Amino acid sequence: MGAFFLLSDRQGYTIGDGQQWKGAATITNGLVVAPITLITKVKPIKLQVDAQKDWLDPINMQVNTNKPLRFKISENNSAEDLLIYQGKLINRNTIPGTTNFYKQLIKAKDTDTVDTTHLGLWKQSISSTNYNGTVDIVKINPSSYLAKDIFKTRNNVASNQQYIFPLYATLTFRFSNEANLAPVDLGIVIDENGDIRTDIKANSTATDMSGICGSVKTVNSDGSITDSNDQKQFRIGTTGATLFSTNDKSISVRAILSNPKFGNINGVMFGLNVTAGTGAKININNLLAGQATGINLTNFSNNTVTWSNTYAYFVDVYNRLYDDLTTEEKNKYVAPTAEERELAKRFSGSVSIKIADQSIPACKAIKVKS
Repeated sequence: MGAFFLLSDRQGYTIGDGQQWKGAATITNGLVVAPITLITKVKPIKLQVDAQKDWLDPINMQVNTNKPLRFKISENNSAEDLLIYQGKLINRNTIPGTTNFYKQLIKAKDTDTVDTTHLGLWKQSISSTNYNGTVDIVKINPSSYLAKDIFKTRNNVASNQQYIFPLYATLTFRFSNEANLAPVDLGIVIDENGDIRTDIKANSTATDMSGICGSVKTVNSDGSITDSNDQKQFRIGTTGATLFSTNDKSISVRAILSNPKFGNINGVMFGLNVTAGTGAKININNLLAGQATGINLTNFSNNTVTWSNTYAYFVDVYNRLYDDLTTEEKNKYVAPTAEERELAKRFSGSVSIKIADQSIPACKAIKVKS
């Protein structure tokens, strides 16, 4: 069983993060119990989706069988990748994994025939044992229009006019008191396409991954970017839409950090707006008014943005269930490690933003088209 979040950017790349649980089915009174019970039986395994494109054909909306969507469970063994290799986006928003779900989506009769090549399927090979199953993918909150009076780039302003994007900034991730960890700074750039990548300087540390505002040098085969400072950068998100009011000219943003490079913030996500209060926006009103300071990151209610880490959350769920077991019951489980107990404390926190260092010429927030 597995669960994951995917995020597609404006250039067609998909990134993501999630977890899977592997174990035998639970059978009670001759009936197979729902797979969700696995989260109470085994530890979750982290899934990582590096930047990929072309896995979903934009014309026929079908998964590319020759270039499936890959989920890593190990950095060094691609043979064990989980692959989503079949499925079709029905109604432009859902890949169904079962015939019943498919029929609901197309409002078909029970007697109607289903094209089984449209159903979502996955496969995985671990230690020479092959596994496979069905998968449902539901598309929500697609990116929308970016108004050029807010999302100003060199390409949409006249000569001698000011523009903002690409915009370099630093995100600061803070942890709960229980985690007792120092905040982590992460340099980012919202580029002229409206997509977000990292801007991490050379010799960065676990807590200081701020940047010096590099531009794109090359796009690598794995979807990452080598910048003008010869540093590898990662795609982490995109913009959703522009928002306008008298003192709030904002762009909504969403991000998923899924790579070991991120250390304590690996698996962090924010702005996905899946549930109430989880949206995020950057107010650039001051920049548009000619003031190179004062951007802020808030949710749609203008409160602090909270980040979440679903893998850490499910590790915490397992740890707590284990701790509540009797000694006899614990003998049937794998005990949490010290590392997993620390990870479980990092399931949520807050994130804020500030403009990149304006003393660095490449970081200038307000630019003028020559």
